Amino acid sequence: MKFNLSSILLFLVIIIASVIGLRMFQIYFLTVKSETAGVVGELKMEITQQSEQRRTQSYNHFFDACSAIQGYEASIRAQEVVRDTYKDDKAIDRANTIIASVSAQRDRAIAQYNVDVRKELTLGRFKDSSLPEQLDINKPTICD
Repeated sequence: MKFNLSSILLFLVIIIASVIGLRMFQIYFLTVKSETAGVVGELKMEITQQSEQRRTQSYNHFFDACSAIQGYEASIRAQEVVRDTYKDDKAIDRANTIIASVSAQRDRAIAQYNVDVRKELTLGRFKDSSLPEQLDINKPTICD
């Protein structure tokens, strides 16, 4: 079987064109897929965030957190009143321990509230405007 120069050249051109075409196909479809994956993921995230149940849950989260912090503050005040009536050093120490424990819980809850408010793309966007933007550990909590 004889091969002439033109048939060999034609064969090489077909091979090179096939390799280039395959590579272009891979580049195009892999690039398009990776570029659209981000958009699709963001869209799914937005739909999840915008669901009525999620909005309501996120909205109520800040009221619940603020109310819990006020509950800690009420417990601290009540324990301080009771502590002041004690005469026994052990009872006073026990009251001080309880006050320190509840104060630590309050401080953690305030820190979490402040972090949640700053989550602008998720939870923070649903905080009611009547609630404080940030809570201060050194001030009483007011939830209007």
